[in-house]
Amino acid sequence: MKQKRFPNVLIISKSIINDRDSAGASLRNWFMQWPKENLAQLYSGVLFEGESFCGTNFQLGREERRFGSLFQLLKHSSLGASAQPMRAEVRSRRTGPFRRAVHSLGKTLVGSGLWELIFTPRVSTGLAGWIETFRPEVLFVQGCDISFMRLSLEISKRYDIPICFSIVDDWIEHLYETSLIAPLIQHVAKLNFSALIARSRLLYAIGDLMAEEYQRRYGIPFSVLMQCDDPSRYRMDEVRKENGAVNIVYSGSLALNRWKLFVTLAEAVRMLRSEGLRVEVTVYAPLVPVEAEPALRDLEVVRVLPALSDHEVPKALTGADILFLPESFDEDVRAYTRLSVSTKAHLYMMSRRPVLIVGPPEIGTVDYARRGGWGYVVDKDDSLRLAEAIRVLVSSPEISCELVRRGEEIASKNHSAPSIRERLLQELSDCAAYGGTGKRRYERQA
Repeated sequence: MKQKRFPNVLIISKSIINDRDSAGASLRNWFMQWPKENLAQLYSGVLFEGESFCGTNFQLGREERRFGSLFQLLKHSSLGASAQPMRAEVRSRRTGPFRRAVHSLGKTLVGSGLWELIFTPRVSTGLAGWIETFRPEVLFVQGCDISFMRLSLEISKRYDIPICFSIVDDWIEHLYETSLIAPLIQHVAKLNFSALIARSRLLYAIGDLMAEEYQRRYGIPFSVLMQCDDPSRYRMDEVRKENGAVNIVYSGSLALNRWKLFVTLAEAVRMLRSEGLRVEVTVYAPLVPVEAEPALRDLEVVRVLPALSDHEVPKALTGADILFLPESFDEDVRAYTRLSVSTKAHLYMMSRRPVLIVGPPEIGTVDYARRGGWGYVVDKDDSLRLAEAIRVLVSSPEISCELVRRGEEIASKNHSAPSIRERLLQELSDCAAYGGTGKRRYERQA
């Protein structure tokens, strides 16, 4: 049998992929069969606890930015404070006038988008050496802001590397839309987005809704690359905990204001407990947004625990009685996620447990669940409706069984890892061949 040949892929994505952070779950599952030595990542986020997924990684720093020293000062003072692990107590931090001024300036630059125009990215000597050592044959780009788009374009042009552009959220339509200089910054963003589309050999959308919308919007066909996993990991037939309580489980990010739905869920749980129905809620999250920490700590009926590693996820999900999938009702967030499909949706389907989805009806995940019949949908932020939904799932086995049956069917059809990974390997191999050989590419730079 002919041995598979895996091209060297450089993933350009803001958050580093590891075995715990849900932000990289899609990438982790798409590239699971890739040898680590054939994967590299260029990223800028903080390295959180967990094993790195790629064989080599490069974190963007001061050397990869214009005015790098000022960039680093402002980044440390303002950008790292948006999320943190859940702590047992909140400690007050006293800051001096200078630190407060720097923090305020950093927030203003980031919030307005000026950050992107002032601290433009560049290929430093160190980054160039790292790229030339790894010798990527394909750039797998997820965009996310002007800096990452510009850097992807510069690397592609300098080394003649073809681009695969993968889009999982409609971030380009909402990037810096509340900025005081929104018309300027959004114009710059969309110019870079269009340039990236034009240079890309492969264009992937996360689902049918996005692919259809993007083809109308940009006049170019987008392929659908759906999230995937190996269904056999979720057929463990674990003996679930028998303590008389209904165990509701969520595993994933609390960002994009998803955490607010746990306040609603807690109200519903308290109603059910007052009626004598024992309900427990367990949340596994990598980080807790700073603004969410006080509210979540006060929810006695909700336990927030550290994120699960990839190999721990199946046992936790299959051991639940109900799986909870929240999508924010906030106007700005729902516009951002309208075309998206949650990275948890297919994992929940494969777990063969009833899924309770709370979110606006137009959101991609909610629409996908409703059309496919794999989730019980509550499309209002209403604790009474949520309590009733839990009652139905607990007391009506026929409804729960039908949801599970439909979930298995759709997961097998749309999200099975073996077929999706084989397709991705073939398409990225063709993409690498389109760009020429790595040898010629890097000798030209020497």
